[in-house]
Amino acid sequence: MTGQIDFHRSAFVATLLALSVLTVSCSSDNADVATLTSVSAIGATTVATAANEEFVPETDQATPPTTHTGAAIVGLYGDLPVDQVAAPVWTDCDDESTPGRECAVVKMPIVHGSPGKGTFDMHVSRIKAKGKKRGSILVNPGGPGSEGSKYAASVAQRMPEAVQKAFDIVGFDPRGTGKSAPIDCVDDAFRDTSAALDPTPDNAEELEANAVFDTEAACVAKYPDAESYSTVRVAQDMDALNTALGETKFTYYGVSYGSYLGAVYASAFPNRVGAMVLDGAFLPEATGNEAALVQWGGFNKAFTNWATWCQSLPTCEFNDADVTARFVKLVDAIDAKPLNVGKRAVTEGIMASATIASMYSKLSWPVFAAALSQAENGDGTGLLSLADSFAQRDPETGKYDPLNEANNLINCASGISQPITGDLKAFTQELADLGPLGRFVSESDWQSVCATPAAKIGYTGSVPLIVIGGENDPATPYSQALTLTAALGEQASLITFTGEGHGGLFDSPCAKDAAEK
Repeated sequence: MTGQIDFHRSAFVATLLALSVLTVSCSSDNADVATLTSVSAIGATTVATAANEEFVPETDQATPPTTHTGAAIVGLYGDLPVDQVAAPVWTDCDDESTPGRECAVVKMPIVHGSPGKGTFDMHVSRIKAKGKKRGSILVNPGGPGSEGSKYAASVAQRMPEAVQKAFDIVGFDPRGTGKSAPIDCVDDAFRDTSAALDPTPDNAEELEANAVFDTEAACVAKYPDAESYSTVRVAQDMDALNTALGETKFTYYGVSYGSYLGAVYASAFPNRVGAMVLDGAFLPEATGNEAALVQWGGFNKAFTNWATWCQSLPTCEFNDADVTARFVKLVDAIDAKPLNVGKRAVTEGIMASATIASMYSKLSWPVFAAALSQAENGDGTGLLSLADSFAQRDPETGKYDPLNEANNLINCASGISQPITGDLKAFTQELADLGPLGRFVSESDWQSVCATPAAKIGYTGSVPLIVIGGENDPATPYSQALTLTAALGEQASLITFTGEGHGGLFDSPCAKDAAEK
């Protein structure tokens, strides 16, 4: 996931041995030729060298058809309609000066197959191929809720040179995000209050505030048609956009939630898949309890890795013989007496957000350590900056990006958010026992108005899919990569990234090399 914490992961699946899974182990600095380890249904292991095949296939150019619902592309969800939309008319983007970036607006149906229900403007961008174009690669940065139109530029410059020469890199704002009819549930004052809420309320007043300033509930109440924003609906939009681009096959890179979006597309339209890389792999859990356990397990593991790093490094600004104990002491102090920063305050809630934000990438570790050290000396500026960046709050205007609101509604509509069931007190203690970040959970965290089941995953196409999972990924723990690979079936291959951080393709030469082949 990018940008916001959400509790939606799961444990190992016993079905892993029911199919053949290919894995590659990569570290952040391992540029060696990758090998694929095939784990068969009976557990025997063989090793084979990765074949030197192209990352993406050639795509035939074609005139977009009318609405297609034919049996030739029917997938796991039945005969999904996909309406024809006009080809994008590309112009210079008006919101930034990235060289070569072009933008367009595509009129997309609100409900495919029901033209009378109207359209919305989907914002799209592209970085054109540097050489002779062979096709287009659609990209998605996850969230859900993140702007995909701006993501194209950052992805394009990190792609292998051969890909940059041959393919347009196309990003889009999925429905309800960015400039594509953005979801808008609450105002900025609400967000400021919500961000500062105490995740472990100590009294009735704090408990009431947690219930009143509930973004998920506010969004569901304002958007009774939440299903229109589900992942399956976005998959239909992607198919319509891909066809409007003149493509007959779908080539895609998605990270975090974007990996699940790609898996939903592959399940819905198996015969249209051309090539896919699903990075920072994620698959929704069957229950909210499983999701919370895996999510918090991942962040606790990342925190432990950070604490070990800081404890072993004399130059770490939060270095101590017991970094974790020092951290917990600071959390307790801030919970008892928040730090004033101008008209705002660094509360336990702000500190929790700053901590979670810093676990996504090892690059954030020294910044986080410095912010903690400053906070001990009464200066909460660093922690507030980390939390605001995570929430995408503009430091000058105080305005928030609508990502969080979109995240809440899309998670609910897609079955990613699920209620916690059973003994809440016992479950909260189970989470607390996972590690030091259990300090940030309480029984009051588990209220949810969502109960929609997630779309099932099952790929029946013949084109191989690449899944990338990180052993130290805090947001989408490694078990997610195993379950997603297993759910997709025998055509899915798993690349294991052994470095730190969320997503592995662009952080490991080994992973990039294996995905290219």
